[in-house]
Amino acid sequence: MTTASLAVGDPFATTEVATREKLEEIFGDIKSHALYDHELYGCLNCGICTATCPAAHYYDFSPREIVQLLLTENLEGIYDAMQEKIWACAQCYTCAARCPFHNSPGGLIMLMRETAIKHGMQSAKDVLKPFTRVLMKLITTGNQLAPNMITADAFPDWGPGIAKINAPLNILRKAIPVP
Repeated sequence: MTTASLAVGDPFATTEVATREKLEEIFGDIKSHALYDHELYGCLNCGICTATCPAAHYYDFSPREIVQLLLTENLEGIYDAMQEKIWACAQCYTCAARCPFHNSPGGLIMLMRETAIKHGMQSAKDVLKPFTRVLMKLITTGNQLAPNMITADAFPDWGPGIAKINAPLNILRKAIPVP
């Protein structure tokens, strides 16, 4: 068994525990993705991807590290990166545009994110949690917002006059039920 440690906070705190079989299954899912062979060709270890990455300037994140983990098939390292690091990527694909080998670390990270979601990893749940309300509204009503979600309190930049507009809308909202 391996335990992935958190990159931020208590160095002795742990996240999920994964067996060797689980690590192999996760890597197998990443590697078997149809896009995997089109995103990873080789690596000079030149660091251009990391030097041009906006996320690398602000977070403990390196596109080169992700590429190296996948090339060396470092299962524990891949699992650790999937706990937090892959979520720092802005998906701008500057790394892919600058790589002399035409690797796409951003594309590889997208595959890793999809795999984290597929396997129900806690990191994926934590990242997606803020979107739960909107997704549930979309699933249940077919619309991403319901009238009761738009209130003047949520948008203070609308100014004080919004209360005059909002008052009749509140009456209509009570009169016309919306699921």
